[in-house]
Amino acid sequence: MKNYKLQNTQGILFDCITSKENTWYSFIQTQKGKPKHKAPATRFRQDETVNLESIRTSVLTGTWTPRGFYKFEITEPKHRIIHAPAYEDKIVHHMTYQVLRDIYEPLFIHDSFSCIRGKGNQAAVKRLQQHIRVSQRNHKQAWLVKLDISKFFPSIDREILKSIYAKHIHCSKALDLVHKIINSSPGDKGLPLGCVTSQLSANVYMNKFDQFVKHTLKVKHYIRYADDMFMIVKSKQEARELLKISKEFMETELNLQFSEGKYYIKNCNQGVDGLGYRIFSTHILFKSRTKKKIIKVRNDDTLDTKAKIRSISSFNSYLSLADSHNFKEKVGIYDLLKSREV
Repeated sequence: MKNYKLQNTQGILFDCITSKENTWYSFIQTQKGKPKHKAPATRFRQDETVNLESIRTSVLTGTWTPRGFYKFEITEPKHRIIHAPAYEDKIVHHMTYQVLRDIYEPLFIHDSFSCIRGKGNQAAVKRLQQHIRVSQRNHKQAWLVKLDISKFFPSIDREILKSIYAKHIHCSKALDLVHKIINSSPGDKGLPLGCVTSQLSANVYMNKFDQFVKHTLKVKHYIRYADDMFMIVKSKQEARELLKISKEFMETELNLQFSEGKYYIKNCNQGVDGLGYRIFSTHILFKSRTKKKIIKVRNDDTLDTKAKIRSISSFNSYLSLADSHNFKEKVGIYDLLKSREV
């Protein structure tokens, strides 16, 4: 896909969103993974050329009307309520997302890691460990300010979000489309989990806090992954001041609250809990609940060897980042994975 960063002018940005190239590319993106096998996607593909042109025309003429969301729940890695858009709407979301991310990703701070190309959870863990190591080396000790937003996606203020978008999108038709997508969200507040546009909007929303932390508070060692934020500073007093200021900014500027019990100050010598690991400057540990899940799969006699290998392999990337050699050997993961080569 072409880079749309320099095309954010009146009319041109909307033309990019509604181009045949972007419409087709967005359609391909919606088919990645299991969704392509579901009935709505299958029906759509039976006459995909006509259907895609119909969607593109409706967006072009301003007659596109969102069809609503399909609600379901997931329990792994934790309980969440998902609102997936109708398949045709999903294509429109992708059309918008593919173009807008080229405008916004360059505006994000370097240490923002969620749902950004070339970033991700493991990159965030490595970067956080680097921040801890550098701070401890330079100041002998390091203090963590851990922040977490209460019910993040359901709490996002749509009017604030729309005002943030309006500051950077200079094409009225593109902005109207973004507003229509935001306004189509279920309920009176927040954004739905299950939309690519929600992922981008979450970063756009929190970028206001990121910029405040980096450029106003001048915090050198700071990273954010979605609504998990980590500041590493040299003293407990500095940590206390940053926690107070951050809380005030979050409430007054973004209308968000911190999760009770999930924001705190801690000495980094005790390890930093977050992003699925316990992180030290010298090593990384994975959490006990993950151990229990892996052991349960390994000892499940109802699963055949192929099913066990598939399940264990899904954990392997996660384990590779932590000090897991002894655990893998003890539980027999090496032997299990070796058996697939036979």
